Amino acid sequence: MVNNVKTQQSLVAMAYHFGHSVETMLNTYSHLFTETEQALIQEFDQIIEYQSTSTH
Repeated sequence: MVNNVKTQQSLVAMAYHFGHSVETMLNTYSHLFTETEQALIQEFDQIIEYQSTSTH
């Protein structure tokens, strides 16, 4: 359960970016990050940052 408002907002933004629901994001990717939900959010933030600055 995500109980931090900033965390919830980040998950919503990431879900939108990847075209998923928050539930799908957590169900699909959370098993890759055993530490915390915050680790998942930080990893996705880095991916989004890379994609937004990359010249792919």
